[in-house]
Amino acid sequence: MNNDVVHLRLGYDEALEGKKDMLSSEISLLKLVRIIKRYHSIRDQELNKKLEMQKKIKDIRTKIELLTKLIPKPKLPKNLQKSSEFSSNKEASPSWEKHINPLEKELKDIQEKLRELEEGK
Repeated sequence: MNNDVVHLRLGYDEALEGKKDMLSSEISLLKLVRIIKRYHSIRDQELNKKLEMQKKIKDIRTKIELLTKLIPKPKLPKNLQKSSEFSSNKEASPSWEKHINPLEKELKDIQEKLRELEEGK
């Protein structure tokens, strides 16, 4: 290693400018540390709220399961059971299909617009 020491002489203006830059950098770092601390405290609060929600959801699930066990199941005649199952299946599929076609059409329209923009460049 080279043990030669190099000294630089700075003018008053350069030294003052360097000191200002160093102090402004320090201020920025302190603000950043404050923001990070605030982020961590907010994140801790968020995690605590999530844990509380999970506990409440688990409690609600157990209560619902208990209620479903306690409530008697209705007994329908066989002819009503078949017709209600058929009508519920029949109603569910068309509403689902109606949503697919407009979404696919909109997706194709957007893709065509993108292709037109790319070709225009």
